[in-house]
Amino acid sequence: MWRWVNDIGTLYQLNGARLKAWDDALPLAQQSLAFGECHDELKSHLGQMQDRCEASLQEPDPLQSYGIEAQHPDAFVMDLLDRDHRKVCEAARSQRRSLKNPPQTIGEYLLNLEHQQLSQTRSRLQIYVDLL
Repeated sequence: MWRWVNDIGTLYQLNGARLKAWDDALPLAQQSLAFGECHDELKSHLGQMQDRCEASLQEPDPLQSYGIEAQHPDAFVMDLLDRDHRKVCEAARSQRRSLKNPPQTIGEYLLNLEHQQLSQTRSRLQIYVDLL
């Protein structure tokens, strides 16, 4: 992941250098040699990033060798709720009660689940509000 963060930082730097070399009075075809060099370097870096991205998409999923499939946390919790809603509610209640700074009401806890992109979980847990 850090490689991508560094690459994006490099893109900002290269584009900044390119913009410094840009002359507002000239059309693109008549820009300076310095602008052309910065533009070519930016395009080259973008091409390298695209190549790495395409190569990473061709790599097999590392989880497959373990028989694991990645899924969204909301789908994961929904599956657990389908299996044993009482244990999930017990865990949610324990988690909510452990929140001390600040403590959360059941409503606040459910709202936070929504903010964390767990909208299905929040909706299902509202059914079991008495267990939370």
